[in-house]
Amino acid sequence: MRRAPRDLEPDEEREGEDAPREARGGRGGAVRGSAGRGSSGRDSGGRGTGGRGSSGRDAGGREGKKEKEPLTEAGLAEAALNYLNRYDASFQGLRRVLLRKIARDGDRAKLTEKEVDELLLRLEGSRVIDDQRYAENLTANLRSRGASSRKIAMKLRERGIQASDADKARETDRVSDLEAARTYARKRRLASRYNLEDPAERQKALAALARQGFSFEVAVRALAPVEEE
Repeated sequence: MRRAPRDLEPDEEREGEDAPREARGGRGGAVRGSAGRGSSGRDSGGRGTGGRGSSGRDAGGREGKKEKEPLTEAGLAEAALNYLNRYDASFQGLRRVLLRKIARDGDRAKLTEKEVDELLLRLEGSRVIDDQRYAENLTANLRSRGASSRKIAMKLRERGIQASDADKARETDRVSDLEAARTYARKRRLASRYNLEDPAERQKALAALARQGFSFEVAVRALAPVEEE
């Protein structure tokens, strides 16, 4: 089962949903591993070649870099499925990821938005991607972390979820804003961070809840009292 996408805190927010990083080998690992200390690893003068033959350098002595082949339709489909194996994604979220991959090919790119959209429609048709399911999963994930209805609605819009799918996700949401506010206050330990008996300190705690999209009434009720975990 794919997990809901990680929702970052405001100070860690990143643009869209980052695609998984390509696997990277250690620096020079393959070269060092292939260069033994025997005669095959040294030239006639006894100097270590380290695998740096003429094929690895240009006329100026600089090491050549093999260009990566542009993404093909098969490669695009593989990239999409690899991403979905790691993350749940909305239609628009996955679209952004795939378009960024194509953009890396620059002028050498063989694919366009047309191929991306055709692939996404096939994935949507087979329900590999499903925005309603995604919206429900993201709503539940955010609620468990103490998100308000207002914040959830904003997150769904950011991820390109249509209003109809967002409405259906709201219908399945069984957590009230008051419960979510209490969850947020407990997880952030507002009662121990602020002296709620002091008006100025209490106002800071209320402001912390307000910044998360909770109404003043809900914030007041959430702080009376808050049990620490």
